[in-house]
Amino acid sequence: GADCGEESVVTISIAVPGVITWVGHGLEDDTPISFTTTGALPTGLTAGTIYYVVAAATDTFSVAATPGGTAITTTGTQSGVHTAFAEAIG
Repeated sequence: GADCGEESVVTISIAVPGVITWVGHGLEDDTPISFTTTGALPTGLTAGTIYYVVAAATDTFSVAATPGGTAITTTGTQSGVHTAFAEAIG
């Protein structure tokens, strides 16, 4: 239902900070979010770990380890299909 949060396949840039692209995500800063992948996430992100949305824009955002924290830099290589899971708020 509406309280189960949202999920979407996303792309993640290798950058300072890493930018997640999720078209029309509608997420606000500090939304808890986690990732799964069929391959490997970029270095700096761990599947199943809760991160928090920062720098939310219409189709993109970055993530931080804590609400309002510093956006995480992504490095290395990645593979597979990444899925983001946004936690329901409230």
